[in-house]
Amino acid sequence: MTGRPCQKTRAAFIVLACVLFLWPGAATVSFAQVSAAGGWSTTTETYPPPHTNQKKTVFSGLEASPQPDGTLLIKQLKIETFRENGDGEMVFEAPDCVLDQRTHAAGSPGSLQIHSADGKLRISGTGFLWRQAATNSSLTISNNIETVLQRELLAQSTAAPGSATNSPPDTNQPVHIRSDEFFFDRNANTIIYRGNIRVEDDQMALTCDILTIQRTTNGTVENITADRNVVIVNKRSGGRTTGDRAVYTAEADVQLVTLTGNPHLQDVARECTAKAFVFDRTHNTFQAVGDAFLKLPRDAFGAPGFMLTGPPATTTNTPGGATNFVEIYSDTMTFQLPPTNGPVIGITAENHVIILDPGQKNHASGDRAVYTDASGALELTGHAVWEADQRVARGEFLAFDKNNRTFSARTNSYLKFPVSALGPATAIGGPRPTNTAASANQFIAVTADSYDYQNDSLVFHGPVKAVLLTGGTIMGILDCGALTVGFSSNILQSVVADTDVRAQQLPAANSPGKMVGKELRCDHLQVVMRTNGLVRDITALRNVTVTQTETGTNNAKPVVITLTSESLAAFFQSDTNVVDNIVAERNVVITREDGTARGAKVVYTATNNLARLTGDPVMESAQGWLTAEDAIVYDRTTGRTKAIGNPDFKSKPGALVKTNLPSSPDPSMR
Repeated sequence: MTGRPCQKTRAAFIVLACVLFLWPGAATVSFAQVSAAGGWSTTTETYPPPHTNQKKTVFSGLEASPQPDGTLLIKQLKIETFRENGDGEMVFEAPDCVLDQRTHAAGSPGSLQIHSADGKLRISGTGFLWRQAATNSSLTISNNIETVLQRELLAQSTAAPGSATNSPPDTNQPVHIRSDEFFFDRNANTIIYRGNIRVEDDQMALTCDILTIQRTTNGTVENITADRNVVIVNKRSGGRTTGDRAVYTAEADVQLVTLTGNPHLQDVARECTAKAFVFDRTHNTFQAVGDAFLKLPRDAFGAPGFMLTGPPATTTNTPGGATNFVEIYSDTMTFQLPPTNGPVIGITAENHVIILDPGQKNHASGDRAVYTDASGALELTGHAVWEADQRVARGEFLAFDKNNRTFSARTNSYLKFPVSALGPATAIGGPRPTNTAASANQFIAVTADSYDYQNDSLVFHGPVKAVLLTGGTIMGILDCGALTVGFSSNILQSVVADTDVRAQQLPAANSPGKMVGKELRCDHLQVVMRTNGLVRDITALRNVTVTQTETGTNNAKPVVITLTSESLAAFFQSDTNVVDNIVAERNVVITREDGTARGAKVVYTATNNLARLTGDPVMESAQGWLTAEDAIVYDRTTGRTKAIGNPDFKSKPGALVKTNLPSSPDPSMR
């Protein structure tokens, strides 16, 4: 196959076409013109007016001897034919020829040699019979038929003007056609080879039981048909193509070779089957039509290989001992071939396309697939789906570029992959998992208008929805207008969400048994990961709103805490996805059902569970307003509030006030 599934088929039939294009126009020679007089040597037939002075056929011989049975024995018969411009065309030679003018037949058990005037075509055989009647004539050669022609005649005889000939650089190599029998029927304009047919050149060999060449009335080829037990072998690669029938046709400057009857192509590790193989020599394409199947090594089309690739989140290693083959199924496959020997330029599979790579657990499907060798790109369109183990990509258009390591999806795009694919230690939504099963059960599923992976960056274009799943349970949701995921050495490095960002952590039980849900809204959200796969920090900017809803197990009224600010940053411990501290700045407002706190900045420290509000802090409750010059500190463990630096409390009219404002701050609250 050598990357060219059809070169063998094409060569076999184009070779045969050359024989017919050069077959003499004077094949209607009338032996009745030969004189029976002894010593006859030359008889000339000329063209009709206005070329009466131009030779058409010249008959010559050493002698013509009458035989007792009334026939004429001609020694050293030679027939030469010429074109109207005077150029020599064909030469026929036989050591002996018996002419029976009563039956209009001529023949001999001896040899017959036919060759073109330029020596580029030769036909030979043993035992021939020429029959000529008023309405028809025929030539039969009975044994040891051999046709030899120079391959350069292929382009001259069969190539459409301006089309690629696909001939190798050395066009002077001969092509041999051998058979047991040769038959030419002038009335039917048909040439038939029978018995042990072999067509060979330095690149290929074709065998079949019957080879039929049908000519048109003007002498050009209408079709060439090889019937029964058709086998075409590529000598260079060992590739073998078989079928029941192969037909060459040339109409309207389009040359086709069609192989039917369980066609099968096997070239070392490559294999192709279909209901029919069609080679279009004019456009240099090969088609597998009807239930097309192609099996080939993953790297069959050059270094990039022929299979899907994607972002690090979709990369998988080949299991030990797994197959290195790719299988492609579709209704039709079209191979675009190069003008000379080389790998396939491109493959287009259409209708019910399925691509399997069992070794890498890859599976893809769509209405159409286009592979381009130069770019190493594969495009899937029409309900395109790609799956690799636990990874899934969908869209109306999926594109994979192996050379440039890019991956894209368009229209109704979807991508799902395990969290573990983001890095060997990555964990989202809590502490580092303590067991592999728990980590492997986490998935991220993203829907978007489109997405692109390039230069270690995966960008989703909005609206975007990313869902964190544990098993089949939704743990968190992220909505935004655009989402960018950055990688470094196949490890998650950062996540950036922009425009109408909404991140939700759905209610889950905390250690006291309460259900806690969280929501973050902002214009810009950034998550930065550590090299160990854990979260380093999260930053939210502009119009930041954080809401926490806590529900007790006794169905008590939910406790809702809301924080708004212009920026918020959360920093995590280095060895776990647990918050170390949180900083919110600019126009900070914290509200809950029993009060509101305001300030320029709030810092929460997880080690002591304290929230420190600074920048003209003020806390409002049902009883009144608490202010301080330095800070207001809230102890989330005890529920105590402290004002540091000239604390002041103003009660609301009619409120029952109980305050404890120390004149000196509690050191533990600093």
